Amino acid sequence: MIFKRSENESRSRSRLPQLATLGNDAPGAYAVAMTDHAEWAEAMQQARAVEDEELRAAAGLAEAQLAIEAYKAFTATEAAFGAKVKQWRRGRGWSQDELASRMTELGFDMHQTTVAKIESGNRPLRVAEAAALAHIFDANPLAVFYSAVPDGAGWSRESMQEQMLGYEESIENAKRTLRSAAETVAYWEQERAAIALQLRLAAEAQGRGDDDDT
Repeated sequence: MIFKRSENESRSRSRLPQLATLGNDAPGAYAVAMTDHAEWAEAMQQARAVEDEELRAAAGLAEAQLAIEAYKAFTATEAAFGAKVKQWRRGRGWSQDELASRMTELGFDMHQTTVAKIESGNRPLRVAEAAALAHIFDANPLAVFYSAVPDGAGWSRESMQEQMLGYEESIENAKRTLRSAAETVAYWEQERAAIALQLRLAAEAQGRGDDDDT
C-alpha cells in the first residue's frame, strides 16, 4: 500500500532540524541523520508488514463471518420447506404419522419423528425426499424454494440477496477503516523512528565531543 504524505508528516519533517540540535556539540548530526535512512526504512517496512498482517486478518474474519451468515441463509431454506410441508399436511388434515406412512409407501423409511424434524427444520432434507413430499401434495418442489418464507422460518431468496449485498458493503467499509487506521499507525511509527534516530545520533556526537575534550 502506498502512503500519501499527510500534513502531519510535513510538520514532522520541518521539526527535524530542531531535533538535530539537541546537542550543541553535535555539528553535522543533522546532516548524518538526513543521509542515514536505514533505521527509518526498517521502521517503515515493519509498520507496513504489521498493516498487511492486520488487513489479512480482518479480511479473513470478515470472509468467515460472511460464510457463516450465508450458511444460515441457505439452511433457512430447509426450514422454509419444512414449514411449507407442515402447512400442506395440516391443510389435508393429516397427522405426522399419516404423512410418514405415505412417504414409506414411496420407499422412504420415515417415521413420525422424522416428519416432525423436517417440519421444524432440524433435519437435513434430501432432494429425493423433497421431490417425494411435493409429489404427495401435488406441488412443484422448486416452487417452494422461491415462494414467500413464513414468518420466523427463514429468508426468502430476495431477502438473502439483499442481505449478501449488505454484508459486502459492510466488509468494504471495514476494510477502508482498517486502511485508515494502518496509515495512522505507520505515521506514528515513522515519527518514533525519526526521533529515536535523532536522539541516538545526538548522543553519539555528544560522546565524541566529550572524548575530544579529554
